[in-house]
Amino acid sequence: MAYMRNLFMNICLIVGCLLATATPAMAQRLVTGMVTDDGKAPLPGATVTVKERPAIGTTTDQRGHFRLKLPDDGEAYTLQVSHVGYETRIRKVRPGEKET
Repeated sequence: MAYMRNLFMNICLIVGCLLATATPAMAQRLVTGMVTDDGKAPLPGATVTVKERPAIGTTTDQRGHFRLKLPDDGEAYTLQVSHVGYETRIRKVRPGEKET
């Protein structure tokens, strides 16, 4: 168990514009990504939240993948990823820009 506490989470975010949907109030972009541990193994059950928008969040699936709809307003957002036994990590993303 102590070994897991010392591991750092690696966040492999694949940010892209796979799907853009329009709503009457504001356009949104789908942000997708994958959360892995140091050994590049998927991390299911990790919590992914948007620091600037506390109401927006999700958890990773069995393969460590997540999907979030973020406002497409040109702003950068801070994703915060946490999981029991791992250090919380943050990463800035901008919907519509691809990262690897």
